[in-house]
Amino acid sequence: MASSLRLITATEDMRDLLVGALAEHGIACCSQGKVVSVDARNEDQAPERVIALLREVLSAPEREAVSVVEEMEFPHEFPVTTRVEAWWSVFETSWFEKAIASDAFSVWFQPVIDTTARRTIGYECLLRLTKGHRREGAEIMAAAGVARRDLRGFDDYTRQLAIRTAAEQLTEPAGGGPLFFLNFIPSVIYRPAFCMRETMEVLKDTGVRPESIVLEAVESNRNRDVAHLRRIADYLREQGFGFGLDDVGVDADAMRIVCELRPDYVKLEKRLMHRMENQREAAAVRRLVDVSGRLGVRVIAKCVERVSTMELLWSVGVHCMQGYLFGSPAPEIAHASLDLEHLARAIEPSAQGDGGGMDGAVERELQGVI
Repeated sequence: MASSLRLITATEDMRDLLVGALAEHGIACCSQGKVVSVDARNEDQAPERVIALLREVLSAPEREAVSVVEEMEFPHEFPVTTRVEAWWSVFETSWFEKAIASDAFSVWFQPVIDTTARRTIGYECLLRLTKGHRREGAEIMAAAGVARRDLRGFDDYTRQLAIRTAAEQLTEPAGGGPLFFLNFIPSVIYRPAFCMRETMEVLKDTGVRPESIVLEAVESNRNRDVAHLRRIADYLREQGFGFGLDDVGVDADAMRIVCELRPDYVKLEKRLMHRMENQREAAAVRRLVDVSGRLGVRVIAKCVERVSTMELLWSVGVHCMQGYLFGSPAPEIAHASLDLEHLARAIEPSAQGDGGGMDGAVERELQGVI
């Protein structure tokens, strides 16, 4: 627990500004030179309250001119000097360590649909913090990057959690069920055999076969180290896993990565779903689909929310999709042989309108699917 908070200002004018703002909000302080000190042992003067106040009353340039030193009750704690925004970013992710300690994370499942065969081929495993304030995958991973240096450990933890949770959902975990799509961060898999050893142990413990798992490299469109990705892909395939690329764009670099790695699955980056009406974007997706088809790569569109988007995807050859149109993330999986006849009937009214979105009739029909 902090015993005092020292605010080091760049100028005496800034010091006077801080003293006035703190006094106005009932926070007692004292100043000497360019330093403002606050007794943080008083709950009403807790560091988070003081920093929240500074973020409210100071402009961005002014916040950059103030450094924070949080002195602890224990003398062996070495005080660290940081800027207001940096201190706040760590505070905002303090929930992360508490969530780790209390095992508050869970895995939810969102169906991946083959719209041609009208069946569920698998589920993406999505990380959630469902105890306390609800948080989702991107926010959790951002906090992990700030709060923990061991991002590899957290990446491995989430993979183990997904496999154990998936095993609980299956009546026959040894095979014959749906695929499970799990994300991983390529930069933390520096030696695949070493970094994946805990994952292999969990598979052995649960009886889940590697063939049921597709491991997807996140932010594939930004990863330029193709040689590293190839080493990971080769190892995963040797162990029986499927290999996928997540967030793949349609530029030349993305096409090159797909051609060089020949993954089993490619997931299109979600921004493309909002641009499918643009002929140039649609043509680029079509080129990626054509190249992928010749290489035996299956393309999946994610974040599909509207019937009109689905129809545009059909027109460029994409038939595997996931998104709220087909099912929301849920803590339990639906039946693996989910029948999509309801969806087929729901699409019919869109042909009479402009196909711009999900109207009431479509939404009612989709209740049988979602």
